[in-house]
Amino acid sequence: MHCLANGEVDSWSCFYFGFRGWYTKVQKHADETVLLEKTIKELTIKQIEQEMSIAKKASMKRFSRNS
Repeated sequence: MHCLANGEVDSWSCFYFGFRGWYTKVQKHADETVLLEKTIKELTIKQIEQEMSIAKKASMKRFSRNS
């Protein structure tokens, strides 16, 4: 197996070449998926917090009208 342009075999270069290929084909997509899931969770949490805040304000308005 020749991993260097000049035909020499260098174990570090072979490892890096293989790792880079694996990362771009497999791991990069997995990392992107994890980041997307994290972003969706954060947005969902923010949306829930906003909805709770709106509901709390509406509840306080109803309570103040009934008092």
